[in-house]
Amino acid sequence: MKESSENAENFSISPNYKVNNWKEAEKNADWAMMIKIFKNRLEGRFLEPIRLIAADQKIGKFSGFSILALDCLIIETLVQFDAGKDDTKGEGETSFVSFLTTKDNFKDFFNKEKAKIFYYHFRNGLLHQAQTKKKSLIKIGQESMVSKVSTNLHEGLIVDREKFHEAIEKEIKRYMDLLTNGDTDLRNNFVKKMNFICNLPE
Repeated sequence: MKESSENAENFSISPNYKVNNWKEAEKNADWAMMIKIFKNRLEGRFLEPIRLIAADQKIGKFSGFSILALDCLIIETLVQFDAGKDDTKGEGETSFVSFLTTKDNFKDFFNKEKAKIFYYHFRNGLLHQAQTKKKSLIKIGQESMVSKVSTNLHEGLIVDREKFHEAIEKEIKRYMDLLTNGDTDLRNNFVKKMNFICNLPE
């Protein structure tokens, strides 16, 4: 559902920027500003809230569900920007498996089987049932980002939410670097997604 405003030009797309800022940057092919708007959007909606939650001594220790749920929303966001799509309805499993098994900061920790378990036990569990499924756990201070709960992989995974989130932040930076360096396909899809967000014609 699109966010609404009486004045579309003044519709906020991030804490510091509005639709008219995006339109001006796109018109002038000002990629530094376009990427700045994207960064500000992710910082305001996801990254800064996660940092505040994690830093709070009272709730930080028990914030794994909240942080990993937000990280899953970030993955969906990045997938949509990658593909230039308004949403990934009906493509959730495919998009998560692709992301976790191909992106530089995740592919060493996930094969297809583990990625599917993450999608169903964590992404679906947290967003649909407010809990992880089967024996899957969210912890902190683990040796690896992802490990098995037992010898039977399908019983579940242990995900270190701190290491997982660090990888998310690195992946966002890598994506912005690719945009900065002029990846044509990525830039075209990026503009498509931002125009969907701004409710602008393609």
